[in-house]
Amino acid sequence: MKTYEHNDVKGFDYEERKMMKYIAHHGVKGMKWGIRRYQNYDGSYTELGQKRYNIQTASRTKKNVDEIINSLSIKDKKLLNIKEGDEYLSVQQGEYVVKRFLQKYGDTPVAFLDLLDSGNGKLDVVIATRSGNQYRGKGYGKKLANDAVKWLDKNQNKWNSVEWSYQKGNVASEKTAKAAGFKKNYYKSKTDKDWDVYEYKKKK
Repeated sequence: MKTYEHNDVKGFDYEERKMMKYIAHHGVKGMKWGIRRYQNYDGSYTELGQKRYNIQTASRTKKNVDEIINSLSIKDKKLLNIKEGDEYLSVQQGEYVVKRFLQKYGDTPVAFLDLLDSGNGKLDVVIATRSGNQYRGKGYGKKLANDAVKWLDKNQNKWNSVEWSYQKGNVASEKTAKAAGFKKNYYKSKTDKDWDVYEYKKKK
């Protein structure tokens, strides 16, 4: 939206014309009138709008999540399938974060849980707790998992299935998944030599 001086109005002298202004509206390239890019008429997001919203909300806590990830050991990162030196999620990849739960101790981010969109209504759980004896074993992960389940129950229209996968032998992740109400998928766990899979089902 830009404002321009209107210098072509008859009946006004030069000084008066200098003071007169009009408003010109410039659209977005490719825009079609009557077609909304980001929101539907009922206020819900379009697919493009949802991705933009996800990026914006995830970017607000990206620094906190990166701080938690950077505190992890090489072994911990391997459990999350993150290679040393790799970024967990870029700003643009924030579009896959359907919902993020973050726990802080004072001003220090200590744990997070992401529900990531993997397509066709399937959500994948990613959870991590900051390294350090003062942060581990304090129930932060359990609290985030319970918060996530509450959100899933209230928003059953936003997902078809939810999977919590972890590398075999990750006892802490298994306990947290079980306590939150996830059930083991024995078929997927048996056919994958490296990962166990737990699922959360919709409540009828």
